[in-house]
Amino acid sequence: MPPHLESVFPKNEDSHATGGARIEVTPSRNQLTTSTTIATTTLPPRRCQGLDISICSILHHNVTSYPNLLGHVDSGAVEKDIIAIREVIDAECHPLAHEFLCELLQPDCRRAQVMSPSGVFEDQLLKPCRDFCEDVLSTCGRRLPPHLRLAIDCASFPSLVNGDECTAKPGCARELRVKGWPERVCDGVVDCADISDEDKCSGCSSESFR
Repeated sequence: MPPHLESVFPKNEDSHATGGARIEVTPSRNQLTTSTTIATTTLPPRRCQGLDISICSILHHNVTSYPNLLGHVDSGAVEKDIIAIREVIDAECHPLAHEFLCELLQPDCRRAQVMSPSGVFEDQLLKPCRDFCEDVLSTCGRRLPPHLRLAIDCASFPSLVNGDECTAKPGCARELRVKGWPERVCDGVVDCADISDEDKCSGCSSESFR
């Protein structure tokens, strides 16, 4: 050991006995470096903001929040997947594929009304309804890139049947016509969760249905 360090790291005169052998312990060079700081990141509270993805201008709401329901942390991250998402929409694998994918990319955001357990007001995302998710993925799921498909867990989405608040299928009446069931629209029997198939029917006044 260099002489100038002997006063700092004197030899340990107390030795350890091991099986009859005596081993002297001397500080190593690595002991001169200590402490490692582990940084932790705390995400800020969720806040609603304006829509910023042009492909989702079809949505009826005008605010969203990040991270979205596909795990994108900002619009820049969305742009990396936008080509693959456009290909799914252009494939016309489901008449509501465009609406559903945009509900994941730019989900509706609700302003906080009550304080969270952590003591802050945090805005909340409104997820698509479970049946909406299952219906679209049944025909379009295989067209999505694996990392996006794995990010969508329909079973974890809220359900209108259970009375949960969620985004129902838009234009359900239109979907019935596309599928070849126009007779189900305005027949007096509700087929759509959003009651759109019995809304604005002939003989009914505004905001009423038969």
